Amino acid sequence: MKFMVECPVLSDVDGGAVVRTSFGSAFLQGVDGAVDVRNQNGAISVTGVRQPCHDIALRTSFSSIKLGLPASARYNVTAKTSFGHITTDLPVTTTSVSDESLVGTINGGGCRLELVTANGNVTIDKE
Repeated sequence: MKFMVECPVLSDVDGGAVVRTSFGSAFLQGVDGAVDVRNQNGAISVTGVRQPCHDIALRTSFSSIKLGLPASARYNVTAKTSFGHITTDLPVTTTSVSDESLVGTINGGGCRLELVTANGNVTIDKE
């Protein structure tokens, strides 16, 4: 089930979430499906990702991305930033890494995890 919303705050969603916003932050917690957030000028924060694995795509232009994942999460990671840093609390087996990008797997891989910002930090926290 997809859930479409213009409101930047979502919690305890039974299904996937598709969020589009331009000038505010987007905060999601406890989404029970795939997550797709596109934001142009605000931060993105996603916590309480439920298992099993679901695709996650978080994109913004002028702010940070923060994602909390359980230690058992299994993802194929692509993270990019032009003016910021990429940090992770979870071990990533990298296939490509630079100051501005990270490609690899968490716990052997699984679902797609895409984190992209042009001007901000990308952070993956362990929950």
